[in-house]
Amino acid sequence: MSPRQYGSISSGSDGDQESVELIPPHGGNVARTIDVQVSGDILGPLKERKWFHYALAVLLGVMSVGYLHSRFHRPQLVDHGVEDDSNAVRVPMPKPLSSLDPISDLGFRSTKRSGLASPSKVWQQFAHDKNDQHEFTKPLPTNAWYMNLLSHKAAKNPSSAGEVAHVYSIPYIVGVSPQNPKNMPITTTSTSIMAGIDLFLPVMKASSKNMQMVFDKQNGVSLGALVDQKKVKNIGEDDAPTSYHVINDESSTSISPLGVGLQWNHVDMKSFIVRGMPYGTVAYGKDVLPTILSGNRPTSIIIDNDESNKMQCGSLTGKPVEQVPSMKAPISKDGKANTYTVENELVFHLKQSDFTWAVFFSKPVKLRCFSDAVPMVSVAAPSEEVQFRVDVIEVLSEDDDDELVVRMAVASECTTGRSTMNGHCDRTLGYDTVSTNMEKYLEILRKGKDSYPKNPLVGGDFPKED
Repeated sequence: MSPRQYGSISSGSDGDQESVELIPPHGGNVARTIDVQVSGDILGPLKERKWFHYALAVLLGVMSVGYLHSRFHRPQLVDHGVEDDSNAVRVPMPKPLSSLDPISDLGFRSTKRSGLASPSKVWQQFAHDKNDQHEFTKPLPTNAWYMNLLSHKAAKNPSSAGEVAHVYSIPYIVGVSPQNPKNMPITTTSTSIMAGIDLFLPVMKASSKNMQMVFDKQNGVSLGALVDQKKVKNIGEDDAPTSYHVINDESSTSISPLGVGLQWNHVDMKSFIVRGMPYGTVAYGKDVLPTILSGNRPTSIIIDNDESNKMQCGSLTGKPVEQVPSMKAPISKDGKANTYTVENELVFHLKQSDFTWAVFFSKPVKLRCFSDAVPMVSVAAPSEEVQFRVDVIEVLSEDDDDELVVRMAVASECTTGRSTMNGHCDRTLGYDTVSTNMEKYLEILRKGKDSYPKNPLVGGDFPKED
């Protein structure tokens, strides 16, 4: 008898099904079913090779999504109601034990939370009255893995929340406090501040008494947009230019055990934070231009997978700099930032962390970059918080209605074997990591770059006995 199939993955736009056994039949008679809709064939490369570690995170990230958005294929948005016969059937949603209201129907006493015990302002879109944070349209999570993103401190001012707002999405630690973009030789004003997400790749440190996920803040990369604090309008008394809220509209059901959707209040930008996501993803509205920041300086920046097409950055001062030959950053001879056209992707290697990152753009863009350098003659100076910056200065697309989606992922955490954190280059693990074959992993990332999670669903099913 063939093994019982507890889940399915749908690949291709024609709706053909390919079933995989998500949970083996042994060990109990209750199985969970996770359903996935994927635009495009992403299963092929996974069949060709035995993946471990971060490649497993790619599979988990894909399997944890009930609806995937693709710029090439946009399925109709579905309301996952009880009578819906599409995704609600393919992702079994058990009926509630009761639909009675505990207060109005059953006579239970009610309570109102106040102060820090009440939900933070990020839930304002879920309140019956946007000025009243006590009455909500639906129950809100209280112990989800992403709750740090929704705390009062994160809601008040994400840019200063720091580690208080960090969550572990697997494989990344995600934050919402990008580094402060210092004044560089461009049109950025002194009042600009960065809004967006941070991605950190941690190393597990364990002993007989504890376990920690350790990372170096300077090795992280931020993806977002600059906000001019002087030009922000409708700032409330308890608000900040970088504040955001949990998405609650007809185009996205953004709360589930798998993740949450965030939309920034003062810049047209949103991100979906999902468990197991191999990419950090930010979607930009019209007239919003992305910025990427890092505390590491680059050694090379390759455009559109063409080794002969490499970027040269401007220096942080906009002037020529004579660098130490063994520690050269890709800076132009005159120190000026050149403008480049990117059709699909950037791949850059960062010196201190030894990470190689891949950045994917859903539309062609024009951009430029700035980099720190190690000069031949060193002078006493404070260490720069931002050592690398990429600015998109123009989106090259005639379709103004379509949002620009930028995705970012670590392609290798041990590119040369000379990381500032030796744990990223540990070869004694006994199994392959993503760094074992970066090119293979890049193939997977390129194939899945056009589909991103927007409406994660988790369902449950009790299989019938044979």
